[in-house]
Amino acid sequence: MPNPNKAKGSRWERDLVLYLRERLDLPVVRTSNELGVGDLGNLPLLANEAKNEAGMRVWAYLDQAASQAVRACVPFAVVWVKRRNASAARGAVAMQIDQFTELYRDYVLPSLACDRCAMVRAEGRNV
Repeated sequence: MPNPNKAKGSRWERDLVLYLRERLDLPVVRTSNELGVGDLGNLPLLANEAKNEAGMRVWAYLDQAASQAVRACVPFAVVWVKRRNASAARGAVAMQIDQFTELYRDYVLPSLACDRCAMVRAEGRNV
């Protein structure tokens, strides 16, 4: 008899794969951890864990994803958290704040190089 909790987790991973493929235009795949990056593969710079559990232990999951990031030599680790009775788009992503600020500083802010954005940042206001 199949384990119903494992089936829920597998379904969440499949839903994430479909959503991320469509939204990111990347060949995201479910892994059996052979890539060492967690539950989903072909996400550059990212180790990850997909969790669909009633009792969420986010810190333990973040530690697990962070360990995978070290082993896989990638800078970022996230946990994909399933929201009850919601689509993949309505789930959540948990990430350590130090990694979030690095991601934002190194990848988001450089894309805001337009004159208006530079002026607003120089004034100390939000874009």
